[in-house]
Amino acid sequence: MSIRPIKRVLQAKPTIEGAGVRLRRAFGFGDTKEFDPFLLFDDFRNENPEDYLAGFPWHPHRGIETITYVLAGTVNHGDSLGNTLKMTRPRYQDISGGAIPEVTDDDGTRVRVVCGSFWGKVGPVEGVAADPRYLDVWVPPGKRKSLPVETSGHAFAYVFEGGGTFRDASEPGAVRTERVGPVVADGEGGKEGNGELQNRSLVLFDSGDAVTVQAGDAGIRFLLVSGKPIEEPVAWYGPIVMNTQDELRRAYAELQDGTFIKQR
Repeated sequence: MSIRPIKRVLQAKPTIEGAGVRLRRAFGFGDTKEFDPFLLFDDFRNENPEDYLAGFPWHPHRGIETITYVLAGTVNHGDSLGNTLKMTRPRYQDISGGAIPEVTDDDGTRVRVVCGSFWGKVGPVEGVAADPRYLDVWVPPGKRKSLPVETSGHAFAYVFEGGGTFRDASEPGAVRTERVGPVVADGEGGKEGNGELQNRSLVLFDSGDAVTVQAGDAGIRFLLVSGKPIEEPVAWYGPIVMNTQDELRRAYAELQDGTFIKQR
């Protein structure tokens, strides 16, 4: 087993999107090579409805597919053809929490398989071009767990509950999370004076075939996301992602002249 070392840690930063939605962005709209095939990761958790009820006005998508994972509450969605709540399969899939398989290991580690396959379970989200693996992992208090990750892909973890350390061949990297309270980052990666990281920390891993986590006193819960790089050039503006600036200009021209939506 080759444990993936920690490449770097990012702290999700406050961002305003759409019609005024306040969220935290862990990465996106920059150099995408380290995260390829993933372009963007946003955290919408918020206890103040005024920060998110304005929503996102109508906008097109091309060259990008999104997965929205809802821990609590609901999301209303509509598409450009007038459908609401649910769009035509397989480009949009409305999946209930009960449809997401969960598997528990002998030590109590629980994994919900949202997309891809893991420990004999297959997630219900399918047909995504990048073929990612998207897992919701909880490791019980005090337990140390190694989780397999395909060697050919990029991988990151996003911690959102509990706390613990991600370990590698050298020294462990600590991640501490808080359920409430503001995020105050001190320096790169949101490190505090004691070397720990606050809530909404994203851990980017280097190469290897497994990641190892040591859960703290409250256990640790995190998303473990991985996927094989597409390795294509990226020309990106707003919700449209193409390979070249010329293709990007053409897409926006189609949006202006009403030919953006292609009938099948």
